[in-house]
Amino acid sequence: MLPFLFDKLVTPLSVVIPLGGAFIMFLVGFGLLEFMGILMEKVMKPIFNTPRKSSIDAVASFVGSYSILF
Repeated sequence: MLPFLFDKLVTPLSVVIPLGGAFIMFLVGFGLLEFMGILMEKVMKPIFNTPRKSSIDAVASFVGSYSILF
């Protein structure tokens, strides 16, 4: 059971979590999240009828969800 858990949990998470943490710094610190929100507002506004701030949050939630990626 231990080799299975190590191969299926520890190895992928030890790669995804540090890379995600570094990428979050770029998203928030350099305004990439605001830029993506402005771009996605054209898609999110007609579908969900949301303003810019909530479209940023929705896009970040969709992109950052670990369960969607795998």
